[in-house]
Amino acid sequence: MIISAQEQPSLALIMADQYKNQEQRILLACEAARREQKPKIASLARQFHVPYQRLRARINDRDPRSTRIKATRRLSNTQESAWIEWIRTFISAYCLPTAVMIQEAANILATRDSDALLNKN
Repeated sequence: MIISAQEQPSLALIMADQYKNQEQRILLACEAARREQKPKIASLARQFHVPYQRLRARINDRDPRSTRIKATRRLSNTQESAWIEWIRTFISAYCLPTAVMIQEAANILATRDSDALLNKN
């Protein structure tokens, strides 16, 4: 039986499932480590089939990448909402802001709390 390309799961879906599966195993390994007084991380990593370094980081309370804020993100959620609302105000007035105007507005918002300037994209 031949499976069409539409019926086959995409590589991205397969990788996402593998990541979720590995994350579940890491959580189980972390629970097992917390039950022990002095856990042996290498043996737990082998037992649960997870990477040693990742398990070690999780046991030391580092969040998974999927839940961390990206390092390139410069605006907080509140600042980003204000920035988007500013852009929508222009659009609702039938006056499209230029790329320079949008970047300058983002830089103003970013510098209110920090000195980091946004790069051109």
